[in-house]
Amino acid sequence: MATGTTNVGFEEKLWQAADKLRSNMDAAEYKHVVLGLIFLKYVSDSFEEKYRVLLEEGYGDEEDRDEYLADNIFWVPREARWSEIQKYANSADIGSVIDNAMEVIENENNSLKGVLTKNYSRAELDKTRLGELVTLFTNIEIGSTAAQERDVLGRVYEYFLSKFASAEGKLGGEFYTPSCIVRTLVEMIEPFEGQIFDPACGSGGMFCQSARFVREHQGNVRDISIFGQESNPTTWKLAKMNLAIRQLEANLGKHNADSFHDDQHKTLKANYILANHNLAALLQTLYQEQFGDVVSESTQGHLSDLCSYSRDRVSVSRLNANTYFSTENMLPGKAGATEAASLPTTPQTTACHKGDTLISNIRPYFKKIVYCEDECGCSTDVLCFTPIQSRYVAYLFSTLYADKFFAFMVAGSKGTKMPRGDKQQIMSYPIVLPSDEELDEFNDLALPILTQIHSNRGENKRLSAVRDALLPKLMYGKIDVSAIQL
Repeated sequence: MATGTTNVGFEEKLWQAADKLRSNMDAAEYKHVVLGLIFLKYVSDSFEEKYRVLLEEGYGDEEDRDEYLADNIFWVPREARWSEIQKYANSADIGSVIDNAMEVIENENNSLKGVLTKNYSRAELDKTRLGELVTLFTNIEIGSTAAQERDVLGRVYEYFLSKFASAEGKLGGEFYTPSCIVRTLVEMIEPFEGQIFDPACGSGGMFCQSARFVREHQGNVRDISIFGQESNPTTWKLAKMNLAIRQLEANLGKHNADSFHDDQHKTLKANYILANHNLAALLQTLYQEQFGDVVSESTQGHLSDLCSYSRDRVSVSRLNANTYFSTENMLPGKAGATEAASLPTTPQTTACHKGDTLISNIRPYFKKIVYCEDECGCSTDVLCFTPIQSRYVAYLFSTLYADKFFAFMVAGSKGTKMPRGDKQQIMSYPIVLPSDEELDEFNDLALPILTQIHSNRGENKRLSAVRDALLPKLMYGKIDVSAIQL
């Protein structure tokens, strides 16, 4: 049983402990391991607290499913309870035990069908480290009444989401919008009651903040109705879990879906709409709408008609952690890149220019892609695509960003353990050759989006630098904030 000694400000220590156990696993993958366990611990804590209350009452109904559902508590079968799972923390079977727990919880709770992560038993997941994660979470109460009053779970979940977003290079991106931005948007529209819609809801942060706003203003959360959509299947599941652990009912559609192509709420007339759309995904939507997936004989060309591989060289001395890219600091799932941990030891490397597109050539199924916003360099395991004409910049990036291109690249890759794309085969990728008029029409919409993506990333870096500079001074009282009016 957990000690219940969780204090305010513990999130960073918990993150450091959990991140230490990550080892070499990609943040994008580890995210689902950790957040799935946090969810499992929450539903088990809530259940077991109610179980103890019923046991003390002595009526023998502690195993009555309806007693839990009446209090909006998920029913957790015996084999899925944390008290059972923690017994296997030092066992090689811990992955299978967790998978089974997730499976039976889904089977017993319709709202969680197809939502929970169930691949903890896979061979590449270190079972020793997984067991250590279980032990780490065992000593933290996150689902008890006392913990819920302090919003321990909400704080942990949100903090971990933000840290994973940062680790994946998505602080302005796909599944997580920084909480300060979300708070500002919510306070601007003041959603006291009515229907709230987020067409690109990510992990559901807009909804959680809306509910928090209502509570802080002595409103009733039941006066708001939540509707949303999310195109990424794993992010859609994160949103379902995020809302479930906060006991917020929501309609996020029958499945993950793109709001532009598969509207899940066609008859909805929302009172409030909140959105922070992924700009790269929006660019891809524009590309698909104009050029589609069909390449006719009359318009067919090949990738080599748009671009070539960069043969230019740059001195490594001119590069830094933000302008050097390798498969190590490029992130999977089209998530951009983080700072490079080191620079090459060779005097020169491949030069990349503003407007080029970079793709990791190792294990292309990870879909690592970066748009060059400035002059930069890349390693030999990265392909640098240089547009033949400057007007092809946005069209080239959109072509290479498409899932269809990555599937083509994977199909032609060579090798088993660490497959690499075939450079000659890649250039044979069939494309639509747009007319000048079509290209101008596309660029009118696409180029401002690319510019905005670049601007957003620069602003994020600037704000992060300001935060890092001011926060220590604020913490140690070196800045007088008493005169500031909020």
